[in-house]
Amino acid sequence: TNVTSLYPRGMVFTLAPSSENGEIQDVILFLRYPHDSGTRVVAEWDPESEVYIAHPWPTGDGQPAWTHFDFYWRVRDANDNSVESDPIPLDYWDPTRVWHRLENDHYILYWYGLVDDNPDVFARVAAEAIDATHERRLAGFGEDIQYKPIGVIYASRDEMGEMYGTGVTNPTAGGFTSNALGMSLQFLATGLDVDQNIAWLAHVVNHELTHMWQYSVVGATTGPNWWTEGQAEWFGYTPGTYDIRLKNLATLQDLPTLSREVPRNTVQADGIMFLVYDVGPSFINWLNIYYGGMETHRAVVESMQTGIGLYDSLEAATGKTFFELENEWRVYIG
Repeated sequence: TNVTSLYPRGMVFTLAPSSENGEIQDVILFLRYPHDSGTRVVAEWDPESEVYIAHPWPTGDGQPAWTHFDFYWRVRDANDNSVESDPIPLDYWDPTRVWHRLENDHYILYWYGLVDDNPDVFARVAAEAIDATHERRLAGFGEDIQYKPIGVIYASRDEMGEMYGTGVTNPTAGGFTSNALGMSLQFLATGLDVDQNIAWLAHVVNHELTHMWQYSVVGATTGPNWWTEGQAEWFGYTPGTYDIRLKNLATLQDLPTLSREVPRNTVQADGIMFLVYDVGPSFINWLNIYYGGMETHRAVVESMQTGIGLYDSLEAATGKTFFELENEWRVYIG
């Protein structure tokens, strides 16, 4: 097997199989990601080079650099004999840039464009942030994630968008998490200096890491957006100012109910969007203060692991109806 990376336009895999039992009928390349998700590509015979060629993600297909996967081949001949190769681990490497890499016990992180002359400056802060939040997540979720996640940080939104054939990305998102790939992606924030970007990224890599814990530990029943984003914010590296913002906002407008999804991109009375990132961690902060801390949070998670929804899980863990819990939290906000 030969492999060439054409990032951001995919990878080229070649194979030259033979069989004494009949002509080769088909050659298929399989890629496997975390959680047993994956894809397959049918290889085409190239008479000029006399090899089979498989080219996943030829137009970019939104596939990030540094995607980790195992690949293997399945070959079948005319007599229906088939054989699979042993899986081989590989990364979708980006040969167009010089990247930096950090790996510790809990995370693998790739980045460029941030203090490239002294990458250890960011590496030390990122490693400390990841290590410092691990035990808290472990206490809150009750078990560790089942794989080592990968974080990728691009220098800009446009450069992150190269992986799409159109170059289009969500204009309101600073990145995203792919649970199927076991990866999170961010880019350097515009308008922030180096120290501010380092601090912001140290928080956001833990935010996205928490999203991967949600999927790995809890599964598909992760709850409404205010809970999922609330957990990700609350388990981040630096405490947010969510309580402060909400105490002020409550003097300007009615806060939406937590019994349904909370607006994300709607401007509120204080001129700021992203309300979902404040009400969620505020509620979790209040819950941890007044209802048993991490033990109660873990009881909610363990209930949701069985397929029970968030609201029923909160009621079982606290002995209160959600109506009562939300009203008590609103009194806490003022």
